[in-house]
Amino acid sequence: MKPSEKVVELFFPKGLTCNGCRKELFDDERKYSLCKKCAEKLFDENGAYFGERYMRKLSVDRYGTIEARGCFRYEGISRDYVIDYKDADKTYLCHYMALHLTELYQRLEIAADLVAYVPTSRANKRRRGYDGMRYVAESFCKNTGLPLSDDLFRLDGVDQSKVDTEQRGENVKNKFLSRGGFSGTVLLLDDVVTTGATVEECAKALFSHGAQKVFVLSFAMAGLKNENGANAPSPD
Repeated sequence: MKPSEKVVELFFPKGLTCNGCRKELFDDERKYSLCKKCAEKLFDENGAYFGERYMRKLSVDRYGTIEARGCFRYEGISRDYVIDYKDADKTYLCHYMALHLTELYQRLEIAADLVAYVPTSRANKRRRGYDGMRYVAESFCKNTGLPLSDDLFRLDGVDQSKVDTEQRGENVKNKFLSRGGFSGTVLLLDDVVTTGATVEECAKALFSHGAQKVFVLSFAMAGLKNENGANAPSPD
């Protein structure tokens, strides 16, 4: 644990304070480390994930379409969650992100053979000191018992967050490769799906190296739509 993480842990101990608002938790709120008020902003009125009802279909060249689902819409608490995890030294949040992904995976009854993740760029890995999705995927695999592949890698390029929405597809085109082969159904994990361009390129690499089916799960998703293409309602 880095010194900065120790300071965060001192003031906001894991499981004792809410990951959303930092208020002290009651015993029945410790599973997700979320107070009831913050949990209500993330889950629907029945305690369901958005990804249980809403999905996006993404096109992967000649391989057809794949299905992508996210635990939450990328806004408010879920957005802060991702930013805190990536850029505020709160690496412990990977376990809670993995917990939500695990529960959504189990509720959807997906039958995956292998887990892969969207790798970060070498520049971001040097800056942060770790690959954020690698940590999340590792925790997810501990929860599910599924094998984890580290074979996907990313060629250097401009960070997606610094590129206009219209240019994101071109920015990541052919930027993902694999060191090894795949087979069966591969579950691809990501923190946030926005335009879908990054996971589409990752899926293309998985298919071209032997995967028969790819299913995408993300912690959060921007522009989440229902199966008829309509915008999903806000959780507020």
